[in-house]
Amino acid sequence: MKHHYENNSHHPEYHQDGIRGMDLLDVVEMFCDWKAATMRHADGDINKSIEINKERFGYSDELAQIFKNSVKIFE
Repeated sequence: MKHHYENNSHHPEYHQDGIRGMDLLDVVEMFCDWKAATMRHADGDINKSIEINKERFGYSDELAQIFKNSVKIFE
């Protein structure tokens, strides 16, 4: 996984500045990855993932809310 994260720009670990180094397409692809991961698990919860990743990657409340607003696109 480390190799994957460090070689794919839709992962914050790819960028020296984490999410702040990403472009819009990276952010969208990252969000899609999170949603896909939650769909692979019986207890997957995209809203919980958004909150966990907010702490993990240090993104703003505003970006977290944009992610939450986007959940309905996948339902």
